[in-house]
Amino acid sequence: SAGTKEKVTEALLLGAKNFIVKPFKEEKVLEVIKAALS
Repeated sequence: SAGTKEKVTEALLLGAKNFIVKPFKEEKVLEVIKAALS
């Protein structure tokens, strides 16, 4: 939705390295966490 796109854009502009949108799978969450920690 448009609201989600705005939230993603705002988060990235504020320094987020990644953004996971709902619905998400456990594998995707773990992948993003591992990438952030490496």
